[in-house]
Amino acid sequence: MGTKSRGFSGHERRSLILLVILCILCHPAWGKFATQCGQEILSQCQLVVEGVPLETIILPGGGSVIQFQVKGIFYGQSEFGKKISLIGQRQLSLLANQPYVLFLQNLVSANAFQVHGEFSLDDKDGSYKRQALEKLIAIEHMPVAASQTKVYLEYCLTGLSHQSNWFRAHAFHELEHLLAEHQELTSEELLTQLEQKYADFPVAELRERFQHLLVALRQKLPITAGRASTSNQGQSLLAQLRQSHSHITSSTCDITRKIEILQLVAIFPGTEAARTLLAALQDQSIQVRVLAAFYLGMQRCYESKAALLARLREDSSWRVRKQAITALGKLQAKEATAEIRKYLQFPYTSEAAQEALRQITAANEALPFSSK
Repeated sequence: MGTKSRGFSGHERRSLILLVILCILCHPAWGKFATQCGQEILSQCQLVVEGVPLETIILPGGGSVIQFQVKGIFYGQSEFGKKISLIGQRQLSLLANQPYVLFLQNLVSANAFQVHGEFSLDDKDGSYKRQALEKLIAIEHMPVAASQTKVYLEYCLTGLSHQSNWFRAHAFHELEHLLAEHQELTSEELLTQLEQKYADFPVAELRERFQHLLVALRQKLPITAGRASTSNQGQSLLAQLRQSHSHITSSTCDITRKIEILQLVAIFPGTEAARTLLAALQDQSIQVRVLAAFYLGMQRCYESKAALLARLREDSSWRVRKQAITALGKLQAKEATAEIRKYLQFPYTSEAAQEALRQITAANEALPFSSK
């Protein structure tokens, strides 16, 4: 014996049709997202809007409903001036009448959404985030993949020199994503550009990752690449490693070549690499000294502790001293503890000093007969 289902009323049928149409319209017009923002954020959303919260209703069982007035549409389909409902299982902390950009997911109702992410346009970097969002969505809409990739790369490179540290960090993350997706972009020209960007990159927490990126790109390129001197073109790898010390200490070797040499010895740790890096630690160039300190720590070159401690005490550059702190932490240099503690008071070095002291303390406590 079958069951009889109730038919839809005219109003319900119209609402259902409208909901289906809205879902179709809100679906991305492209099949694959190119940018990191697109893959991680836009792919999870059907609507990205700018507007202001109006009224918040706290639900008895927890959560909240916020009436939100749309004042701009970045992505998806809505109407300017329309009021939509934001429904959250947790109470949403949006200030009334303050401008926000919201990343929204559709719920059952065509007028109800769940907040996937948000940022306030009144925040310090709010305008820069809005600028980045507009540009990335424009890139996603580009119909030709080759042009899209070219514009995306230009966006990342330009962003690395932006006046906002937030934008610089954002551009770096997008660049990492782009190069992972498009390894064919790796070239000597790009590496040169990135080395120049790195020299003035102020975002301290990303400088080590930036250095790792430079090393990874160098590994993907021929050892004797276009910028290397013609006398080195036919040399074996072993010969280049053996001559690295004489090159790094030569008065005729320019900074670009010195960086190439450091990137080479970084790939092949050993006695010759340590000798070259220790020499580079005395170089006149701040960038060369920073890279030398970084690679000595990364290679766990324990014989470099004294030299790094000397740099920490004597170097005129805060960048070099900060990298020396990081390297001494990785080398678990207990003898540097007192000197590193002095740098806890300075905002530029306090985080690096805390991490280095943590590594030194952890290593000491792990020793089977350590005294406490």
